[in-house]
Amino acid sequence: MSSQDTMLRIQLEQAMRQLEGALGRLLQSVYADRELAAWAWRAPAAEARRRMALVIGQIEYEDGQAPNEAVTLPGLLGASADTLMLAQELNQAKDHLRYALKSMDGRKVAVRDARTGKSVDEPLSAVALRAMGRARLHRLQAWRHLVVFEQRPERLGFTWAHTRKVSRLLPAQAGERLRKLGDGPHIQAQLRRLAQIPPDEALAEVLDASTHVRANVVWRQQGQITRRQVRVALPLLYPARRGEPLPVFSGLPEERGPDPDRLRRMDVRLEDEPLLPSIHVHRYLPEFRQGSDNGH
Repeated sequence: MSSQDTMLRIQLEQAMRQLEGALGRLLQSVYADRELAAWAWRAPAAEARRRMALVIGQIEYEDGQAPNEAVTLPGLLGASADTLMLAQELNQAKDHLRYALKSMDGRKVAVRDARTGKSVDEPLSAVALRAMGRARLHRLQAWRHLVVFEQRPERLGFTWAHTRKVSRLLPAQAGERLRKLGDGPHIQAQLRRLAQIPPDEALAEVLDASTHVRANVVWRQQGQITRRQVRVALPLLYPARRGEPLPVFSGLPEERGPDPDRLRRMDVRLEDEPLLPSIHVHRYLPEFRQGSDNGH
């Protein structure tokens, strides 16, 4: 193992210990705030604070949890000044951990396979995490930030949001992606279709919709209204006092599927039918085809 790999492992271990310490201090403070108001989706009022604390502290994969799934819990967590400060410190520790892990991207080390005795290359980050007892670390859950409000909101509304990622690419790029899928008849048919497109016409790759929770938040101060929309994976922390009720809010309805009409309005610049269905690529409508400088 190189000296640089050793330094990266030390950096990761320090970041992990910093995260663990910050997380422990925050959770202790969250429980100490037990007399402050709290609400968690689908949780009894008496259980809301405990359940939110468990989700905040869950930085490893649970048994049976899919690799691409993250534990989430929309909620409102009334917090003391100490808790708010500790939440900001935790966010800083999360940033340090993310930086340490990203610094290891692409780096591998040789390790001996216990079953075969042969040397195999493994990602440096996986080797380092295993050595410190964190082989099950869920990176997203470990480094995602808590949303911390400095002022108590006047009102909030939780809602399901359905978004699709639209990325621009040129015909040459689309052709390259198609060829990587093979040379079957369906691929050849799409390549012929693509050959009829001007080489500088921007196309749009549309990824499947993802469903997540958002909160529309409103503050009023000295007659001024401020609005903010935030994505919600973890409970929202806000300053609260003992005996104070929750801010006025509308809870999250039962999960529903995407609204086709809303998606149609969102992608109104694109043709309904994909030009290249194998890679989810659409043409823009004629009035929006302005070459490679066209946006979406």
